[in-house]
Amino acid sequence: MKTLTVSNGLVLHDEIKRIAKILQELKISFYSQSDTLEVISVVINENPEVLIFDDDLFGEKSSDLLKNIRKIKSDLKIIFITSDTGVEKGREVIDAGIYLYLIKPLEVNVLNEALTSILDKKSEAYY
Repeated sequence: MKTLTVSNGLVLHDEIKRIAKILQELKISFYSQSDTLEVISVVINENPEVLIFDDDLFGEKSSDLLKNIRKIKSDLKIIFITSDTGVEKGREVIDAGIYLYLIKPLEVNVLNEALTSILDKKSEAYY
């Protein structure tokens, strides 16, 4: 598993290069991590605003991990990405308060727009 932690977000995704390119275009700095306990640690200590979560990395553990993350940070924006096209997966993770649910193959423009929207809302909050 690869994890990116960004200055105002946390990314758990198997298509790191594509996500990294988006983050670079949005001028968001990031670094890598590879341990799920580190992910929880980052959510606690770094207080990210966004989590890009790839269901395929965690399989059956995805919904439990999301629920635990949600307990730690209730206002975290979660962008959920999966290759599972069944409605069961959506029902399984809906309680985690998903901000955006994407099915692979990843549409980079949709992800870019979502991240831009989140960042724009953050900057509006400072005015």
